[in-house]
Amino acid sequence: MDYRSVKQYIFDNELIENVLEGLECEHIRPEQGGQLFVARLPERFGSKNRRAVQIRNVVGLYANVRNRNLKGDIFQLVAALRFDDWDGSSEGLSSAIRWLSERFGIVDGIEMSDKRVKNDWLKQLGSSRKIHENDKLPLHIMNQYVMKPNKWWIDEGISYKTQVEFDVGFDLESRRIIFPVHNEQGDLIGVKGRLVHYEREEDKQFKYLYLHACNKSIEWFNLHRALPFIEEKRRVIIFEGAKSCMSAWSSGIKYTVSIEGDSVTDAQVKKLQKLPLDTEFIVAMDKDKDEEYVRGIAAQLGMRKISYVMDDNGLLGKPEDKTSPMDKGWDVLRTLLKERKTYRKSITSKGA
Repeated sequence: MDYRSVKQYIFDNELIENVLEGLECEHIRPEQGGQLFVARLPERFGSKNRRAVQIRNVVGLYANVRNRNLKGDIFQLVAALRFDDWDGSSEGLSSAIRWLSERFGIVDGIEMSDKRVKNDWLKQLGSSRKIHENDKLPLHIMNQYVMKPNKWWIDEGISYKTQVEFDVGFDLESRRIIFPVHNEQGDLIGVKGRLVHYEREEDKQFKYLYLHACNKSIEWFNLHRALPFIEEKRRVIIFEGAKSCMSAWSSGIKYTVSIEGDSVTDAQVKKLQKLPLDTEFIVAMDKDKDEEYVRGIAAQLGMRKISYVMDDNGLLGKPEDKTSPMDKGWDVLRTLLKERKTYRKSITSKGA
């Protein structure tokens, strides 16, 4: 049984929601324009988190369960939730592949019955959906915040000067460090806050919060600032979070953007495709993403020269640590960049 064919079949026929229903997950819904499916764990787990289960709507069908140390793909998710195999043993994965194949009537990726139920409503939504740009916000909304740099981030490698340039401030009401979010033209479209102190353990899941919301899935943080430096250097480093961009900026590395998450959308890719054709895309995800996951991100970026950094020597800590390649400073990132791996050599070559 070819597991790649099973994945391809589920992806092509938009069956992620059907899989989650079969696993008895609850509150299933698409996010990020259908790029991500989230759900609550089955009732027997007693979880209240409606985004605990996540499956990325890409060919790799990468999946994770928050706070339960499960990161992998749809097979590992099925093995855990259907067969109580959280370690991903070969027996559990085989059972998962068999269950998925039987559920949709697939043998080696070939449909053998009409058991599948296509998500036609989602396909229609996707085909008719137009990307609506974020609304511009008036600049005076920044007056409600204390617009001064903070020592916490200075200690973490984001200089006073950089904080001034990025308009970092503080919101007294929510006790959050704040920074504005702009579109690629430089218009203000949102304000994001980062909690400083946790009084309760559950506050950790709300560490970052948009105080003025925007659709982050269609934007790249810092693109408007970084654009002239990207065009000069003919390279762009893609981080997960805004702080990595600020820290890199403090070290003089100004050709960086951030996803503001760990998955890339088609809308974001289209914006990067406007860059000069000889621009190298360098994917620099956090330490807790394995190579398959990172290569999945690279695969979404289109026909460009693409490379990615992998911390094979433990410079960023343990595999499960959520450490950005910039968290240990420019010297470490420079080492990782020197050792970066090639995904695609040029716009005409295929992924390695």
